[in-house]
Amino acid sequence: MTVIVARHLAPGQRIEADVCVVGSGPAGLTVAAALVRAGHSVCVIESGYSAPHQGAQELSALESVGHPVREPFVHRLRMLGGTANLWAGRCMPLEPIDFETRDWVPASGWPVSFADYLGFLRQAGRLMGLPQPGVEPIANRAGQQAPAGPPALFERTDFSSKLALWAKRPPNFWSLFGTTLKRSSACRIIIGLTVIGLRLNDAGTRVTALRAVPSTGGPTHELRAGRFILAMGAIENTRLLLLGLLDNPQACYPREPLGRYFMDHPRALHGQIRLSAGVDLTRYLSCPVRGGMMQPGLGLAFEKQRILRCLNGYLHFEVARPSVVEQGYDTTIHVMKCLLRRGYAGRRLAPSLRPRIHDLIYHLTPRELLPYDLYQLYFRARALARVQRRNLVVYNHCEQVPDPDSRITLGTGKDRFSNPLARLNWRLHAPEIETLVRLQETLRTVLETRGLGRLLSDPNDLEPALFADASHHLGGTRMSAQPATGVVDSDLKVHGVVNLFICGGSVFPTSGSGNPTWSIVAFALRLADHLGAPSSGAAWGGAG
Repeated sequence: MTVIVARHLAPGQRIEADVCVVGSGPAGLTVAAALVRAGHSVCVIESGYSAPHQGAQELSALESVGHPVREPFVHRLRMLGGTANLWAGRCMPLEPIDFETRDWVPASGWPVSFADYLGFLRQAGRLMGLPQPGVEPIANRAGQQAPAGPPALFERTDFSSKLALWAKRPPNFWSLFGTTLKRSSACRIIIGLTVIGLRLNDAGTRVTALRAVPSTGGPTHELRAGRFILAMGAIENTRLLLLGLLDNPQACYPREPLGRYFMDHPRALHGQIRLSAGVDLTRYLSCPVRGGMMQPGLGLAFEKQRILRCLNGYLHFEVARPSVVEQGYDTTIHVMKCLLRRGYAGRRLAPSLRPRIHDLIYHLTPRELLPYDLYQLYFRARALARVQRRNLVVYNHCEQVPDPDSRITLGTGKDRFSNPLARLNWRLHAPEIETLVRLQETLRTVLETRGLGRLLSDPNDLEPALFADASHHLGGTRMSAQPATGVVDSDLKVHGVVNLFICGGSVFPTSGSGNPTWSIVAFALRLADHLGAPSSGAAWGGAG
């Protein structure tokens, strides 16, 4: 296999394979590598290149008409490896309650079980190099131990522990799967090629070809395959199907649910804690463990969620920073992102987000900026200093209500290929804010009744203006048992079309409360298994 640049293709060249995968992010590369290992011929199409490219990135332009979202160069990178090139590596699993049909959460419930998901989640964790929960902790030089599990301070309360995990470094999916793909004569990867439309048979039940053009302009090419997998992210997966309806009025895939139920994870930095003298919540801050890093958080126990009829959210704590640190932090963030991250964020995050530097301090804490070995040294030095951290801030994360009016449609603007841009109406809802108010009120009660400290801020001050998106784009082509309520079935096949599959966050019926990449990779493995490529979750080929 060689990586082919689209502009080197012959004019009008037809490209054929058993399977065509559109998108080379975590979902696309995971399913492509599994299929190649199982003997399928695979063609992977990537709109971007092996490095950020302004011309390709301009194709992610978006009309945003709802609650503000971050700019496309932050949350949708067109490049080999996808937007994960900008990702700090935070991983959290979905939980059993996320799969349940909850009568207080409209349109909740998954057509797959948590038990089914869990086996693929474990495989994904091994592939991504995540530390396993319950691993033996690393002892620091002060003789203390990093926590292996949830601390006891919040036991026998209405809280349950959440757990975020990081690998030693954020997984680079091109490095993970590149060698496997390059070694296969049955795989082609074409970069700089953008899919602009699809063609269906007269009955509207089968995709016969995709139409694609070089991302910076050029002749149209046809992509033919027995099966097609869209793995371009929630917005572009949805947009391509919406564009398909313009050219294929006979299409049999669902129209009414398409583009609806778009979700993200609203999050806000709000809350200040003053701990009582002698109280130490260090065990609820991030720490290194064997194989990576971890950070506990606090969510309401599932039974408490049922009683209160609230959503699945959680809080995590960070050390409060002096104001003098905040004043100079934009320069630090800009330099560190340029040095340690790939992609447009390194060049452009600081100017675009300067008004939100206060928030960035807690988005990009040392565990996310520092290589693993340096972070261990930082952690041990911090422990040796024995500085009591009595002032903490609270970060708030929440599941979203699945809302049919939070949606992706086609806008009025056009891209360079004269296709309508995606129009996003992301909506926030009262239950999301109410859930986080409940969490903070519970936190205040536990702190005071157990003599741990005080919550200095008022939970009722949480308001929509405080919330930003997390760049966790979910929904738009949601999974459902019936085509009336979703776009793909439990095997991720598009309802009504026999050879079209969708992989990625766009298929999530509900969002859960945590970062979705780990689950996206798990469902990519599950799709590959369904298509005849069982995986043990072993490493596939090493660095590419």
